[in-house]
Amino acid sequence: MAETGGFNMTDNYYMEGPIKTVTVSEDEANICREGTVTWEKGPVNIFIRNVSPCLIDQSLWAEVQCKDIETHLEIGSVRAVRNIIKEETLQEKKILENLETLSKELFSLKHKKERLDLYRYTVEKAFAPTIEEILEKILLDGSMPESYTPQIDMILEEIYRYYLENFAITEEQKLCYRKLKKYENEMAFNPSLLHKQGGILISMEANKEGVGLLRCGYKLPCTQWRPQHEAHMTDEEKILFITHGVVWQNTGEDWNDVELILSTARPSLGLNIVNPGTDELHLRKKTPYERKKIEVMVRDYTVSKTSISMSSEPPVPSDGGETQFYRVPEKVKIPSGRKPHIIEVNKIEFTGKKEIIAVPELDNKLYLRSLVKNTGTVPVLAGPISLHREKAFVGKGDLNFTPSGADFYLWWGSEDLVRLERYAEIKDEQATLLQKRKVHYNVNLYIINLTGQTVSFKIQERIPVSELEQIYISVAELPEGAEKPDKNGFIFIDVTMAPDEEKKLSLSYIVELDKEVVYRPHDVHMGKVVTC
Repeated sequence: MAETGGFNMTDNYYMEGPIKTVTVSEDEANICREGTVTWEKGPVNIFIRNVSPCLIDQSLWAEVQCKDIETHLEIGSVRAVRNIIKEETLQEKKILENLETLSKELFSLKHKKERLDLYRYTVEKAFAPTIEEILEKILLDGSMPESYTPQIDMILEEIYRYYLENFAITEEQKLCYRKLKKYENEMAFNPSLLHKQGGILISMEANKEGVGLLRCGYKLPCTQWRPQHEAHMTDEEKILFITHGVVWQNTGEDWNDVELILSTARPSLGLNIVNPGTDELHLRKKTPYERKKIEVMVRDYTVSKTSISMSSEPPVPSDGGETQFYRVPEKVKIPSGRKPHIIEVNKIEFTGKKEIIAVPELDNKLYLRSLVKNTGTVPVLAGPISLHREKAFVGKGDLNFTPSGADFYLWWGSEDLVRLERYAEIKDEQATLLQKRKVHYNVNLYIINLTGQTVSFKIQERIPVSELEQIYISVAELPEGAEKPDKNGFIFIDVTMAPDEEKKLSLSYIVELDKEVVYRPHDVHMGKVVTC
């Protein structure tokens, strides 16, 4: 007779029920087990062994598909059973043996130190009369007779021996405590000697004996996945794009030869609707001074990098609001533990439009990038990416969510042999009785091509865009090859340079302001600025 969590397993059926399918979401996994089971007529109890003890009881479900259509099965209950199992691994046994040896050594050192302290006390008590006699002679005669010299040497020798042995014992104790701390840390990172083992107990009622397919499932915490990507530039336009799923699971059960599905669902968020709070708006009339003056505030985005960004952790899978499911083509094996497992999810070849571009307002380097269209049937999830160009690793970064059919950029590093410097000059002409205030901006770009070959690239510049009638912005000079500013103020300049060629490009624009406008020229991001 075997006892399982207080349940008598006599006249019941054991079933291995291997894991068939695993669906991993942001922070949990849905497990589906399948197995063939036979039963007799009447009450039937089926016990599935080797199940994770941390399963969520409320998520348990079971169903049976009978091969005989005349067989009727009614499932009464499905519940989890957990046992306490004592099991020692070889590594744990070795650690315990070391701890026992270390404890004995510390106990021996403690007794040795106690005996040494007792010896010191005995020596001090034995030599106390001699020391008092010597002190009295010194006080009376003003000096110590030579007859006491052998006794003093003996006392000093015993004191020296005591401190030497005491120091050696103290160092041995420190070493033992360091080893003890090491073994305690190793035990903390190993499974407990007492751990739980789980199972599932399914109670049914059958009208006749038979055989069928039993399916059951449950949810498990302690698991998650995150996407990561690889991009390989195979030639001038072709890009091999590979998406991997990085899966962690520490559920206590191994997933061997399972069908894996990765989902972007986030069940931890729940379905609760948040009631928006009430915002109070307080209005007041402008003062006469405020009605006369217009203070200009430069509205801009701070851009701290010109290539793909870097982050310390991969982001939560972003799906654009629509849950995505990725079925891994082949069966996988993911054992339980703290180690991440990288699994290939998708591989596709994209076509990218390659170009070299510089944004000197932010960075003086030129960068190679590709404009890629997602021609796949599934979106590209947000996540870290590693870039490879000509079979060499270029760098790492992050990608944003990109739906199917949308464009995104891949950055392939800098072109360091094209040097660029940017200088900006500001000349402020104050208003007069007959003339508005004018602020002149002159941007000069100095470029040299050291690549030894002809290079074509684009430069992105910009001018401010005004939303006020009292502020008028006009372009005074555009460099050769420049397009007119778009509605956002961006100017793209096409540049072609021969080997060792040097070039200077100039851009000028004027900001005209009415008298009531308060404007600070340095609010505009100008890079290196010279004020006139």
